[in-house]
This record gives sequence, C-alpha cells and structure tokens, in this order.
Amino acid sequence: MSRPRLTLLLALSVVPLLAARPARADEVLDLRDALRRALAGNHELQRTALDLDAAGARLGGARGQFDFVLGADFQAKQTRTPERFPSEINLTDPMSSRIDFMAGTQTDLTGSLRLMRALESGGQVALALSATRTDSTSALTSGALFGSTGGSTAPTSFWQVPITLTVSHPLWKNLGPALATIQVRRAALLRDLEALRRARTATDLVRDVVTAYWDLAYQSRDLDIRRGALRLAEDQLQQTRELIAVGRAAPLDLHAVQAAIADRDEQVLLGETLLLEASLRLRRLCGEPPSSGLLRAAPPPPLTERVVVVDSLLQRALQQNPSLLVLRHGTRLQELDVQAAENSLRPQLDFTGSFGALGRKTEFVDSLREAFKFSSLSFSAGLSFTLPLQNRAARGNAAAARLQLKRGRVEIAELEAVTAEAVIRLAAALRVAARRVEVTRGGARAATGSLQAERARFDAGRATNHDLLRRQEELSVAQLREARAVIDYLRAEAALDAVTGENLDRHGLALQPAR
Repeated sequence: MSRPRLTLLLALSVVPLLAARPARADEVLDLRDALRRALAGNHELQRTALDLDAAGARLGGARGQFDFVLGADFQAKQTRTPERFPSEINLTDPMSSRIDFMAGTQTDLTGSLRLMRALESGGQVALALSATRTDSTSALTSGALFGSTGGSTAPTSFWQVPITLTVSHPLWKNLGPALATIQVRRAALLRDLEALRRARTATDLVRDVVTAYWDLAYQSRDLDIRRGALRLAEDQLQQTRELIAVGRAAPLDLHAVQAAIADRDEQVLLGETLLLEASLRLRRLCGEPPSSGLLRAAPPPPLTERVVVVDSLLQRALQQNPSLLVLRHGTRLQELDVQAAENSLRPQLDFTGSFGALGRKTEFVDSLREAFKFSSLSFSAGLSFTLPLQNRAARGNAAAARLQLKRGRVEIAELEAVTAEAVIRLAAALRVAARRVEVTRGGARAATGSLQAERARFDAGRATNHDLLRRQEELSVAQLREARAVIDYLRAEAALDAVTGENLDRHGLALQPAR
C-alpha cells in the first residue's frame, strides 16, 4: 500500500475521534513539563524503580547469612534397666559382692541454649550452654554401691551444666572472605545492575520523550501552516468574488480557488489527525491515560548550532553510554561466577575444634558456678577431607562460566563499535541538519517574497488565480521543509545526548532515589 493511501486511511480512521472531541482549547505543553510528567508517570520507569527496590531487599536478605542465630531446645528422656541377677552384698568381703550397677530407672531433663554465627572468613562459631537434671535409682549413678539392704538404692538427683565453644572452618574450599561473602557480593552487584538499568531506562525515556515532543512540535507547526494555507485560499476566494462582482474576473475563476480550498481543507483534517497521533504517543510515554484532547508544543527556541568534536563525543560515549555500563557491570557478575566455579574444583578440607567446661553438682546454681570455674575441661580437634575423583560437574560448570565471561566481553566490544558508529553518524546528521536549517530558512524567505510579488502582479491584473495559488502552495512547502529541518536537528541532538549518556544532565533532570 502506498504511503499517501495509508495516510488517508489513517486520517479516515481518526475522523470519528476528532468529531467526538469536545470543543476546547488545546493544551500547550513545554518540553520541561513533558519530561517532568514522563519521569513521574512512565510505567516502564516505575517498574525499574520497583526492580531496584526488590534488589535492595534481596541484598539485605543476603547479608542475613551473617546474622546471629539463637537456638533452644528441651528434651525429656527416661531409661529403665531391669535387674539381670539378684544383688548380693557381702559386708565382710566387698570384693565378692554381686551388684547389677545398671539396674534401675534414670530420668534426664535437658535444656540448652545456642548462639551461632557464620564467619565472613568462611567458618562458623557456636557457643552452647546446656543443663541436664538426672534422677536415677541405678547403683552406677546414685553412688550407693554398698547399702544396708540388698541391692536397693535411694534415688539420686544431680545437675550437669556443660559450656561448649565450637569452631568449624574450611582450610581449602570456601576459604576466605572473597568466597564466604560471594552471595552478598552477588546481591550487591545485582542491586547496582538494577540501578544502571533504571538509569538506562530513564536515558531512553528522555530521548523518546524529547523526540516525541519535537514530533508534536512539527505536527503543531504543520497544522498551523495547513490552516494558514486554507485561510489564504479562503481570502483568495473572497477577493475573486469581489473581482467578479466588479467585472474584473470571470465566474470560471472560482473553480480553481474552490478546488484548492477543498484540497487544503482535507490537508487540515489530516494535520489534525497527525497531531492527535503525536499527542497520544506523548501521553503514553508520560504514563497518562489516552485522551482526545490535542496537545500543542511550544515553539522551538532559536537554534544554536552545537560545536561537534567527534573524538570528544566518542570518548564520552564509550565511558558513559548506559547500555555499555550495564554490559560492563554484567561482566562483573560473570567474573563472580567464574570465581565460584573455580572454587568448586578444590577438595574439601575442614577443621572442627571445640573447647568446653563442665559443672556437676546436686544443685543447678552450684553446677553453673563449677562450670564457670573451668576446673573440668574438655578439648577436641579434627579434620575432614573430601575429594571428588572425577569432579566432572564442577569442571563443566567452571568451563561454562569462563566461556560466558568471554562471550560477555565480546558483546561489550561489539556494542562499543556500534556506539562509536552511532556517534559518528549522529554527529554527521547534526551538521547536515544545521546546514539544512540554513538552506530551508532561506528557501522559506524566498517563497514569501515570491508570494508577495505574485500578489502584487495579481492585484495589477497580470497574474491568475492559478499563479497565486501555486505561490501559496510553494510557500507552504517551503515552510514545512524549514520546520522539518529544525525538528530533524533537534531529534539528532536528542539521540546524540542519549548515546553519550548526557541527556538527563542537559535538561537539568535527576532520577528520584528508589524507596
């Protein structure tokens, strides 16, 4: 389908919207207000802010692996041991006594408190305080090995209070802060990556809003020019009727003007359609609901041609381009994956040691005091070693991580080349657009002069309606070309600022910190 036919179909599809639009003044919007509304309401930017908040929450959760952990438990246990043979106690010859030391009932009530914490070096430390109350009728624990009555024993109660400090630490695999804190570092990198993605989204949004705003400015100017051309034709129609009334023109001269009015009336309708499309596009970028109300852009400020130094622009783009920053930060995550994968290739060698003190008395307080005197001590130390003989999973993961890192670096090199090419193209487009502005501005002045001259010839009777209408059309075309050249310059400027990552600063904007 040809472009003119497609444009006409678009105009016809929007005619009902324009007809249903209530009569009201168009809203005039300046660029800064449009940018402010976009940063506050754009849905994509809001999603990136929520992603950043979630990444910050995950970072807080990752740091929780080094929190202190308090544990407590309680256990009740009873053991009943029947007598295997009759107890016989010989008071004259104790060595010949027969006693079943294990027979009896023993009840243990145990409670403990533990305080544990993972260490940033990779190990873990735990401090435990336990208390066990034992009630026993067995000769072994009651102490009544020799009694006056058979093998019977009186119940005995006592407390055991151990205090134990346990340390476990890797000596090879997972050793050191770089590996022990790898999940925290990953979460921090992911949070920073989300912040960079949010900045990239904001940069792209500002570029799109500025581009959409200048398109709106062009459509606003386009509609003004079309309406101006229609008014000129209507004035020409009135003047032609006056000339016919005094006999200076024939009634046939009306046909050319009436045909021009019909054509220009259609062009005005098309201009309103295109302006509505530009308004809807800008509203969508600002996160606003669709509306049939037309937006109008303020006239562009006087252009000041920017001095373009390609080498300087290239340097800034390679350092500040948001997409490049995201990719480079992504390789830091890949480097972390390589570090973790290479750590998994190491054998596991762990040390475990403990130090403890025990208090054992009939009363709890006495047992606790005895434990803190450290008179009854215990020590332990041990090593454990694990070596996967083939370790194919770890080797495969390490190889894949290294290849992923290489791929990330290739993507960075490719994007650097694309960015440099974009800077060169946009710098050239900026220079060309500046030259086009000068040329088309001169053409618009010349078309204005030609129309004035043709008007004088028409008033003198030496030019026809066709001649005058043609000059009017030439002026409209020249004015549209000038407007297009100005907008193309401003669009190229916005694209260049986005590539170099400077468009927020150029418009005096800053992202609000995520909550």
